[in-house]
Amino acid sequence: MNAIDLSAVEKEIRQTAKEMGASHFGIANMEGAYRVRPESFEESGKLLTGISIAVSKDDWLIDGLPLTDNQYRTDHYLVKIALALRIGDAICAKLTGAGYRAHRLSHPPKIKPTGLYKLIGHWAGVGWIGKNHLLITSRGPRVALAAVLTDAPLTPSCEKPPARLCYGCTRCIDICPGKAFKDEPLVETDPLRSFDISKCAQVRGTINPTGWGGCGLCVKVCPFGIPD
Repeated sequence: MNAIDLSAVEKEIRQTAKEMGASHFGIANMEGAYRVRPESFEESGKLLTGISIAVSKDDWLIDGLPLTDNQYRTDHYLVKIALALRIGDAICAKLTGAGYRAHRLSHPPKIKPTGLYKLIGHWAGVGWIGKNHLLITSRGPRVALAAVLTDAPLTPSCEKPPARLCYGCTRCIDICPGKAFKDEPLVETDPLRSFDISKCAQVRGTINPTGWGGCGLCVKVCPFGIPD
């Protein structure tokens, strides 16, 4: 497939994401991440072009936490993440139809948690990984994420990932009811390394049907997502 055809495919998948409701979209070369953490690609295989998709969450649900806890978690997983995953599936269909291999990362993970979809978003320029171990976008962490890996040599959205701007802020760490954030530096190539998923699980309960998720308080207090 020549460069003109590839450019058309890229334009088509961007348009598909936008029309289906994505708030953010980005493309990344994940070769560096594969060299550092090849085990994170166990589910997808060696597909080294990453596509990040984000869908905005509803501010009123987030701002109402913890009073809107049940509704927030259900909406987050059954509506927002479900939409992000559908967009990812549609992009995969476009890529495979064009003759490329493509895999939409499962969420929750089928094999083991890796945080790879956050890392793809970071390297695609969609945002940076904050102290809350979430991707901080122009909407802060108030987004639901999905990611696609492909062998299509698409053009990366940025030359280098955005720098982390959390600085001295610890609002997310301070408010965490499960004290899930470990007292060690964040390793951006492994967004889950200094985050204790089991402690988060102890306070998230079984409110959403997937049995996966969080209380959302670290999302609520992040200053980058609070509406003006």
